Amino acid sequence: MWGVVLVGAQAALGAEPSPRALVREGNAEYREGRYDGAAERYTRAAGADPKLVEALFNRGVARQREGRLNEAEADLATVAAAPGNPLLAGSAYYNLGLLEQDRLEKEPPQKPQEAVAALERSAQHFRSALDLNAQDADAARNLELTRRRLKALRDEIERQKQMQQAMQQLAEELKQQQQEQAQEAQQSQQRAQDPQSPDQQQGQSEGGADPQASQRQQQLNERSEQTERELDGLERQMDEQSPQRRQTQQARQSLEEAQHAQEQAQEALQQGDEQSAAERQQQAAEKLQEAAEALAPQQQQQQGEQGEPKDEQPQNQEGQQEQQQQQEQQQDQGQESEQQGEQASAEESASEKELSRILEKEERDKEFRRALQRAAYGRARPVEKDW
Repeated sequence: MWGVVLVGAQAALGAEPSPRALVREGNAEYREGRYDGAAERYTRAAGADPKLVEALFNRGVARQREGRLNEAEADLATVAAAPGNPLLAGSAYYNLGLLEQDRLEKEPPQKPQEAVAALERSAQHFRSALDLNAQDADAARNLELTRRRLKALRDEIERQKQMQQAMQQLAEELKQQQQEQAQEAQQSQQRAQDPQSPDQQQGQSEGGADPQASQRQQQLNERSEQTERELDGLERQMDEQSPQRRQTQQARQSLEEAQHAQEQAQEALQQGDEQSAAERQQQAAEKLQEAAEALAPQQQQQQGEQGEPKDEQPQNQEGQQEQQQQQEQQQDQGQESEQQGEQASAEESASEKELSRILEKEERDKEFRRALQRAAYGRARPVEKDW
């Protein structure tokens, strides 16, 4: 029966409903999606009977549904630590594991290590749930999925670190090229201003060109082409929407403009036009500087692990719940126990968004995160029981 035990008669007499009746009323409110009203009933029930940890559990679940995660965490932690009902404590730990992931979605951390810490806490809660109920298949599955997610996140952090180091090395190489290119521009300008200097006359060919200057410029051209190939290889490893990819794209654009100016400078040197060569070399140096600055390390927010909403399609553990209810009824038909909660299944179908943009193989990680999010959303509704 759903919430019809003596409530009307007690109300007619003007008496406060019993704690059990209040829990049933709270469950009725919960079923209608009125979580605030449900939490109010559970609060009154817990106040009337401080030993009624089931009321605290239900209140924690209702508050979790409302998004009041800190209050939900306090209630569930109290139930988890309470003696005498290991199955209910296991359910509390399970929900605490879900709550950590709810918080990760609701309040995405600024640093990847904060996401790692949240997932570690989630995994520990699922582990505690298993310790209290080794038959909890959902807790076991979510523990494994969370551990995989942790590994993927840690691997991605390391990969991002390696990419940042590679970008820094390319930035340093571009900076070196910029300095050498600027020096070549200065020398070309000096030769243009003083074409009769002994050094210039000694190095010039019959056509007025300086073979050594042309050779040095050719070497700079080849180095920028090699840098472009390395930049291209690095960019292919990046996610489409990652901030690092945008950096490399900006660097590539500046580098291409630098190469164009270098080619023009090379032609001018071969023709003996030192003034034009100096102008193009200076332009190339400026573009190389822009490319180096585009690759410079900067504060970036890590995306993945965190962005895709959870699939809130619950799946009840009715068989396990009914078995527990029968056991509890045999022990005490009047015991207050409204919960075991519902759990979500790990659906294999794809969702429309990616979670956190930071996993090594984007498609594979999208599928993993979808499965995790669906599997990790459960026990969000109290289980009814005849008192």
